[in-house]
Parts: sequence; structure tokens; C-alpha cells
Amino acid sequence: MNIQRRLIATALLVTANIGVVAGTPVKAAELKGPAASSAQPQSDAEMQKAVYAKCEAGEFDAALVLVEQMIKANPKSAMPYMCKAMIFYYQHDGVAKVMEALNQAIEVDPKSIDALVARGCLYESVNNFGMALKDFDAILAIDPTNLEALQQRTKIHLAFHNKQGLIADYTLAIARNHEDAEAYYRRGIIYELLGEKKKAMTDLQRAEDLFVALKQTDNARAARERLVVLQKTA
Repeated sequence: MNIQRRLIATALLVTANIGVVAGTPVKAAELKGPAASSAQPQSDAEMQKAVYAKCEAGEFDAALVLVEQMIKANPKSAMPYMCKAMIFYYQHDGVAKVMEALNQAIEVDPKSIDALVARGCLYESVNNFGMALKDFDAILAIDPTNLEALQQRTKIHLAFHNKQGLIADYTLAIARNHEDAEAYYRRGIIYELLGEKKKAMTDLQRAEDLFVALKQTDNARAARERLVVLQKTA
């Protein structure tokens, strides 16, 4: 997920229930209810939708005024700072200002998964992979089942050929879903590269069985071929 969509999703979609069509945020004109009208928004959800509508209309100063109202109303919530980060992103104010707002969100709520994911994605977008990994690690420490953080962390580990990191990622994926054939297959390959043939054969056998059950013939054949090679050299 790119940083713009993440900011919009976390600042608005989660609690305001605004839709996404084909990966594109809906326009302000498509919003329903008080947030799209001229009435003064009252609830948090209405405030968040109003901020989004102001951004879509290019009324960034007015959007910031609404955010300050949200902060005064609920100073311990990360969400207003997520909205502020979104405003800065819309204004093309640069990474530093967006990052500052996300840091504020995490400062008021260190366990805000939405803010941590957004900051991790932002770090990743500027190639600061070390800091991105720290945020994704923090998310998975809070919620080991968080699929988005796991996917983002796995992507970084793959890019840098971090085998031990990948073992941890695929193990988490299997913990989430004991029938994840691809995770077993990929972990088996990594175990093979690490010289742990017994673990590799166990995972590849499990992967083959699951691929067969799923009627994924080509994948099952690939797992079987890799398994046969290992069995011959074990």
C-alpha cells in the first residue's frame, strides 16, 4: 500500500467508513451526510470526513483548523495527527512534515497500529528500510496477526536477502494460517539455503500436500521436485 492510500485509509476509512473504489479514494463530492454538507461537523467521524473533503477541495488551512479542533477535543487520540499527516501529504509539504505528524500520533498513542504502519510505509518510501523494519517489528510485537505489517516486512527481507528474517516472517504467516502452502514452500526453500535439510524437507512435504489438496498441480510438482533433490543428498 502506498503512503497516500495508507494515510487516507488510516485517517478516514477505518472510522469514517468512506469507501475505496479500485484502490482510489472517493472524491469529496461522493461523500454522504453532514461531513459533505455546510453544517458544522460534530462527531469524530464527521470531523474526519470533513477534513478529507477540505483536502479534496484544496482548502488546507480550513482542514488544519478542523484538526486542531479534533486535538483539543481528544488530545490522547492518534487520529487527528494522522489527519494532519494526510493534509501535509496532500499539500506536498515534504517528508519531514508528514513524518513529524506521524511521530506526534505515535507519541500520544505508542500502540497505534495505523500510525506505525503509516510511518513504516513512509520510511520505506524514502528507502529508510532500517527504520521501516523497526516500525513493522513494533506492530507485529503488538499484533502478530497483522497481515499488512508482515507483508511489508517480508518484502524488505526479500529485497535484502535476509534469510533469518524471512524464516521469522514465514513462521508468522504459518501461525496465522496453518494451511498456507506458499509460506511452507518458501520457508522450506530458505531452510535449504541455510543448510537445514531436515526442516526444509518437512516444509516442502507439507507444501506439496497442501498444493495437491488445492489442486495447484504446478506448485505441487515444484515442491515435489525440490523435495526429491533434498532426499537424494540427505
